[in-house]
Amino acid sequence: MKKIFNNEKFKIAAYGLLIVIFIAAIIVTIVKGINVGIYYAEGTSIKFTVPGEDVSVNDIKVIADEIWDDQYVLIEKVELFNDSISIKVHDYEDDDLQKLCDKLNEKYGKELKIDENFYSEHVSNVRLRTLILPYILPLGISLLLILGYYAIRYKGTKEMIGLIKYLVIFEGLLYSSLALCRIPFGVFTMPVALIIYLGVIIIYTAYNENKTNA
Repeated sequence: MKKIFNNEKFKIAAYGLLIVIFIAAIIVTIVKGINVGIYYAEGTSIKFTVPGEDVSVNDIKVIADEIWDDQYVLIEKVELFNDSISIKVHDYEDDDLQKLCDKLNEKYGKELKIDENFYSEHVSNVRLRTLILPYILPLGISLLLILGYYAIRYKGTKEMIGLIKYLVIFEGLLYSSLALCRIPFGVFTMPVALIIYLGVIIIYTAYNENKTNA
């Protein structure tokens, strides 16, 4: 197995495949953009109150699935009030609010009214750069410090280039998965990217330490 990975033809083929994947991901991003999950996507937010009831998110999800059965909805408690709920949906029809009102009245035995108990508003799409920008400066500084350590510890550029190479490869594969497989960019995307970043640094540093001490 080690001979296979050290084979030059294998390396050229592997890097060539990665380049093709990355280029395809860039093209798909330019044409279609990145698929954004409901948490960050454009949609309609519906807030409502069921006075005197401890409203369960699971119960509201059952009702929401009956109305918006062809799409994913985001359901959250509003602040600390147990009787208030927020529902966010991608596509919204004019009569959806009336359907929701009727189903809530049926379930809780209330006489809720749209103009008194419901509030809906359009929510704009969150730009991905606003989510990514806060990470760039601290990650850039940490990478420069790590590369400085590499320069002192290993007295060469080979290990430094290797670290950058593997960071680009694995973060690039994450990006390609989002673009090509249309995996939604959600609340866990950046934490996963950070885990990959730290994992590559730890594993590659441990590998170089073992090689140096051998």
